[in-house]
Amino acid sequence: MKGKLGMNRVRSLILPFTLIVLAIGTSHSQGVAKGSSQTFYIDLDTQQGHASVWRYNTIGSITTLHAVVTIRSVRKDDNWEPVFRITLLGPDSTSGNSVNVTFYAANGNPPLAILVGQFDREGKRIEVETLKQTLEMNASINIDMNWSTPGVVQCKIGDAGSYSVNIPWKIAQIQATSSTGEMVIDPLVLGSATN
Repeated sequence: MKGKLGMNRVRSLILPFTLIVLAIGTSHSQGVAKGSSQTFYIDLDTQQGHASVWRYNTIGSITTLHAVVTIRSVRKDDNWEPVFRITLLGPDSTSGNSVNVTFYAANGNPPLAILVGQFDREGKRIEVETLKQTLEMNASINIDMNWSTPGVVQCKIGDAGSYSVNIPWKIAQIQATSSTGEMVIDPLVLGSATN
């Protein structure tokens, strides 16, 4: 009898643990291999005239990014416009080579324009497209980026469709920046593409 009671206790502990593991295991974004992702919560709340940066420097086998972005505030400044970015950087982040998804508040006023594009080593635009879709304050938008095919970054931004950016360099870092306002990324999921 004592053996049965002990086994029931073990079973009652295993069931909740299994449910928690299943919930965590199924919460990954589509297209990311289960068990290979890393999840972050980022809140870059930046006063006017300043910028904040979050950077992930150890890419390894990471080839996908899923982010849910919300712009919570834009502030006014005489010299700085509210700009928020998720950026894939080349091997030398100080010399440009980036693919950006940018949210930009023209004259500090929402809604925010959305741009996707590539910049060269000098920071000059190579290929930039302004999307028809905009982002309202406190609304969330999904961003999916995949660079599992060498030389190509696939971007899906909200309902605006998919965009392909050809790059002659390797993705080495991921960066989120906020200037003159607050951007929340909840979650940011980095992983490896499933084939």
